[in-house]
Amino acid sequence: MKQTVAAYIAKTLESAGVKRIWGVTGDSLNGLSDSLNRMGTIEWMSTRP
Repeated sequence: MKQTVAAYIAKTLESAGVKRIWGVTGDSLNGLSDSLNRMGTIEWMSTRP
């Protein structure tokens, strides 16, 4: 199976020891936030009110 860019970024962040990411969820980051949710090791902290 092919790996998406978002999954590659998520795995790279995980291997670097990242535990949390703060950001605004939106169309351009949906792939990354979905990959992070699937992995379950990095917490996405939404900054949108």
